Amino acid sequence: MNTNTDMHFYFTEFMILIPFLLSIPVRFFKDQRVKGRLTLLAPVFIIAITLFDYFFTHYSFSTSLTLSRSFDLQTEFFYVILLYSLVFWGIIYSSPSPSVEYNRNFYHLITYGSTLGILASDNLYWTVTFMIFQIFPSLVALSQGEKLNLKKIGIFGIYQLLGIFYFLIAITLLQYQGISPTVKAIYEGHYAHNTETALAGLLILMSVFINQAIFPYHSWIRDYIKKVDLSVSMVFLLNFASFGVLYKIVLPLLYLEKQVILPVITIVTIFSAFYWSFIALSEKNLRNIFAMILSSQTALIFTGFELGNLVGKFGSFYQWLALILSIAGFGLTLMFVENRTDIRSLKTFFGLSHKAPKLGAFFFIFGFITVGLPGGMPFIGEDILFHTIIEHFPWIGIGVIATVSLNAMTIYKTFSYLFHGTNENYRYIIDLNRREFTSLIPIFVMLILFGVLPQLILS
Repeated sequence: MNTNTDMHFYFTEFMILIPFLLSIPVRFFKDQRVKGRLTLLAPVFIIAITLFDYFFTHYSFSTSLTLSRSFDLQTEFFYVILLYSLVFWGIIYSSPSPSVEYNRNFYHLITYGSTLGILASDNLYWTVTFMIFQIFPSLVALSQGEKLNLKKIGIFGIYQLLGIFYFLIAITLLQYQGISPTVKAIYEGHYAHNTETALAGLLILMSVFINQAIFPYHSWIRDYIKKVDLSVSMVFLLNFASFGVLYKIVLPLLYLEKQVILPVITIVTIFSAFYWSFIALSEKNLRNIFAMILSSQTALIFTGFELGNLVGKFGSFYQWLALILSIAGFGLTLMFVENRTDIRSLKTFFGLSHKAPKLGAFFFIFGFITVGLPGGMPFIGEDILFHTIIEHFPWIGIGVIATVSLNAMTIYKTFSYLFHGTNENYRYIIDLNRREFTSLIPIFVMLILFGVLPQLILS
């Protein structure tokens, strides 16, 4: 084993430890400024380590998993961690100081570290452990206090625990077949594909469906996002770590020699994408609109994964990266609107652009970049997916076009209600402040940079 590989091992494990180590002083310090600064250190350290590790210990895109440690990181996931860390930094940097009653920064770090663990863990039992850690902060947030209240976690808790149950049953099936519960063993595929392995893959896929609010496990997301702090929900929802599970575990289990998957899964995911986009068009609640746009656009990612070819797989991967950034920008601008106003529903025209033109401009830009505005990353991802899908399933291609079109109409409707017209009740609001502007600019630059030069990632 060469020195670079040894160094990579230590970097991967150190990256996972950083958020958990920083969460200890954040948990017990009482000064909110100190808590915020320590929390911001986590993404800064991890971005630096990720860049150093990528440029000095990795040589090619899509490195195969040939190592035998508990934690390993596929080369592709360095992009995921880099961009998600940038988003995490922006959410923390621009969020107002949390209340003393709820130690928000502590739980942010737990979610952040758990996301890194899910992406990097090679042993499936570690993956389940990090899945539990990842949902715990949201369960506490739903309880509206530091203590977990089972009566208040609602449908979110039920579905998330069901997803963990699916995962554990899948591991049991794999071990019954004599397959080691590691990503390496599954990825290398030195076993016979049979009914049991396919069932294990489907169970893990159902767990991924739950995490991404895909039909029929979609009903929790609106209830969840309306009850918790918006920054908490974004840190949890925008990591898309379950796609890492799909990428590493589900695909090798479900794809047979002919690289095909059950057509019903493709039908379910495109139906879910269209369903969310259709009902979002008549939705008035702002947070519901955000949840529906997020779920609809991310459901499209599955269609590329399910095609079973390399172009579809990497088109989905690129769209995954793009949505981490674009939906984060859209969610942040929505959070800034909430911080300034009492607007929660689109009941009238609010005319915010008269006093907050920069906020309106970023809301418009991020909203339309999310649904594929030319020049942004999602446009490239959607273009790859559409051309790949239309060759195999033309009717799914029509569904993609309809979904994106409806989502664009919803974005324009929301923007018009919030920023057009005049409303004397909001004549004293302020525009973006320095911290908010600073948090949005890096996300915007990355979306445009990789939208204009996609070869920086896809080469």
